[in-house]
Amino acid sequence: MNLVIKQRASLLEAVMAFKLLVTNYQKKGYMTSSFTLVNAYVICSRFCGYMIQATLFMFDPSRGQLVVAKSGKLVVGTMRAEFNPKRTPIEKTFPVEMKELRNSTQSFAYLGSFAAIPTDECKRPCLQIFRKLLNTLIENKIDVAICVVHPDHSTLYKLFGLTEKRSSKESLDGLDSEVKATLMFGNVKEIEQRTRRLTKNV
Repeated sequence: MNLVIKQRASLLEAVMAFKLLVTNYQKKGYMTSSFTLVNAYVICSRFCGYMIQATLFMFDPSRGQLVVAKSGKLVVGTMRAEFNPKRTPIEKTFPVEMKELRNSTQSFAYLGSFAAIPTDECKRPCLQIFRKLLNTLIENKIDVAICVVHPDHSTLYKLFGLTEKRSSKESLDGLDSEVKATLMFGNVKEIEQRTRRLTKNV
């Protein structure tokens, strides 16, 4: 797969990235694929929020980045980062941890919307996207990367160099109630060094 990693996605690429996210989430059972008015409303509202944020990132990259991996014209992977957001979707789920982070002097980025097309070369777009995003975090003087993942995916993020902070009994926002949350933290410079070593072996 001849990958091209774009640090700042266009609006068309953002649309394709969102479609990839929804498709992956539905295949894994995190979102229902059945058509109902409620499900259509949830997807539409999430799409609007996603595109608003993608537009803000285009005009003001200091607020965050939407990174995509492309094979030809097809988006095969994506990840998003918000830099020092005033509010995140996990404030209610992990109030203590977020309060501690905000009270510290460290700058942070909230990572999310990570997906790649499942192929034999899946690890390569994942690592390449993650490393490109980390370079952006370093350029913007971000100290800590945080994310909330499904417990089944924590192994991948540990491979990148993040560590589990705490698991929640609550479901992830916007997903089916059975999908629980694991909060993970990592020092950006240490994670970048780790992924640099990993990409040499890919």
